[in-house]
Amino acid sequence: MSQHVLVTGGAGYLGSVLCEHLLDAGYRVTVLDSLMYEQGTLLHFAANPNFDFYKGDARDEAKIKSLLKDVDV
Repeated sequence: MSQHVLVTGGAGYLGSVLCEHLLDAGYRVTVLDSLMYEQGTLLHFAANPNFDFYKGDARDEAKIKSLLKDVDV
């Protein structure tokens, strides 16, 4: 069973590069991003069964708590 990682800001440059490396290494990746600046950087991950995306703000405590229930890191 692979580890499940939450990446906040995953649509930005650093976040999208991190997501690519994590997915290539076999991790399950969930991204939370508001898409304020970037919108297309994650499209090529959409078909990957180990990738999930949620639009939202990392300052939303309820959203973060909900997502953290299902992740390891």
